[in-house]
Amino acid sequence: MRKLTYFFIFCFCLSPNKRVTSQEKIISVRVVVFDSIPIIGALVQIKSSKQTILTDSLGEFKTAFQPNDQIKISAEGFYSRKIKDIKKLNIIKLKLRSGERNMRLAISKGYITNSKSFKNAWLLNNDKSIDYSKYTTFLRLMESQFPNADIQRDKIVIRGTKSLGTKSENGDVLGGSSAVLIVIDGFLSDFNMLSNILPVNVKSVKIVTGSSAIMYGAGAVNGVLVIKTKNFAN
Repeated sequence: MRKLTYFFIFCFCLSPNKRVTSQEKIISVRVVVFDSIPIIGALVQIKSSKQTILTDSLGEFKTAFQPNDQIKISAEGFYSRKIKDIKKLNIIKLKLRSGERNMRLAISKGYITNSKSFKNAWLLNNDKSIDYSKYTTFLRLMESQFPNADIQRDKIVIRGTKSLGTKSENGDVLGGSSAVLIVIDGFLSDFNMLSNILPVNVKSVKIVTGSSAIMYGAGAVNGVLVIKTKNFAN
């Protein structure tokens, strides 16, 4: 009888831990700047476990999270971010602090390895009066301004994106394309329309990825190329 009592006590003590473990979820998250450039060695602090980890050479980290857990991500030269319920994200974007000093600090501290792409992106985001008219075609403009964009025969793919389609709840890929969604002056468009855009008529161009692309719908899982022309009213 005594042995049976000890057995039930042992099982009772284990059961809460099992419930906590069953609620944990292993998540892989990528930390980037300027939508697609990985940040290496960023400090990730997990509130529930007090654990601290660093992003790897791809800007990624993987760990277990409790539901509604909170993390803080920080790196010198960048604004820190606190995020709750991270299980809904697979990309987290940090914002670089203003000034050329912080741009160079991010490189010297080893957070950025592709310094050329990083500097180009920094110049693009800090130059409010880019002269697009110097490019002969829109695709030439893309090649120069967005080095992470892979321009293929009939689509544009953002290098480093993993999602090639919509995923189910268990993580299985349901299909789809690796191409970015193309939006011109607020309307969904396609790759062929890019050849009709004259660089001299371009007002702004940007690539939106991660959580910022959600507003464009399920087709934006691989990013969105957003183009505004000088004919666009807003």
